[in-house]
Amino acid sequence: MYCRLCGHDNGEKDTGLCANCGYELADQNLPLKDQRSGLQKPLPSDGSRTSHPADLWVPRKSMAGHLAVLVFLVGAAIAIFILTSFERAVYEPPVVRTAQEIAQETEVPKDSLPIRLSTDIVYEFNTEGTSAVPRTNVDLSLIPIGTRVSFIGHRDLSIRPVVSYITQKMGGRDFAILEAHNLYCWTDSTMTTFTRIPLVKPFVEDPADTAAVEPVLMRFLFTPEWLRGEIQEFNIDIVEPSGGFGFRAGPFQTVIRQVKSRLERNSFEGRPVHVMLLFPDNTTLGQAMDIATEVQQFTDSLGYQGFLLRYATIE
Repeated sequence: MYCRLCGHDNGEKDTGLCANCGYELADQNLPLKDQRSGLQKPLPSDGSRTSHPADLWVPRKSMAGHLAVLVFLVGAAIAIFILTSFERAVYEPPVVRTAQEIAQETEVPKDSLPIRLSTDIVYEFNTEGTSAVPRTNVDLSLIPIGTRVSFIGHRDLSIRPVVSYITQKMGGRDFAILEAHNLYCWTDSTMTTFTRIPLVKPFVEDPADTAAVEPVLMRFLFTPEWLRGEIQEFNIDIVEPSGGFGFRAGPFQTVIRQVKSRLERNSFEGRPVHVMLLFPDNTTLGQAMDIATEVQQFTDSLGYQGFLLRYATIE
């Protein structure tokens, strides 16, 4: 008989114990009902069990879920409020501005007079012509090299204090890095129109500046009786009757033609020619400007540079 538990072959033996596992062979041949009879009967009680049910751990209800839902609802309400109360941000591409536009925004002119006269610094004379106030948009504590300096006054000013002030200002040490520009004169009391003549600085020899060339100084003296043209360096002195104080084309053409002709006989090696105008000390600025404006038409055509202004006492 084969054991139904371990499968050992016990030969003809069908009772007793299995030679391999020791299980009762006879019980294996009982009907299935008898084999399961033990499962149909309760186990005998040993008195150790109690009547109360076993203690079981039941988790307590938590408020975490409710709190999470509450936080979510509050956050959703705040988000909806923000979205409905404020406009959404919109990207705007940057505006490309030119350097001129930036300069116009950062550099706002404070004084229109220098801009109107096309100069950097203009000294405006007082009613006596004895002093002048600088008007400029340039930082006077950081004046760049080559800054153009001009002067302006009324026609009725005496030329004596005006010329003295200009000469003193140009001869100052601080004027060495500046450029003389123009002399302006108001032509009306409302200061809306003006005349102008160019100015040049008097030559000052500087040993450190080897490239500087001393100009030839051509001088013209206007008096009520005489018109005089001279170049002292070459002993040129031409005098003609003026026919009255002021500019008259005939006498002036005669004088400047003779001065130019005699100058060309001398070798001045391409040096520039500067023009100086001298007037009686009782001349007004307006009279001097009228004469200088007419003289400029001739000197500019000849390539001469002007002007230097001086006054002289005529007896």
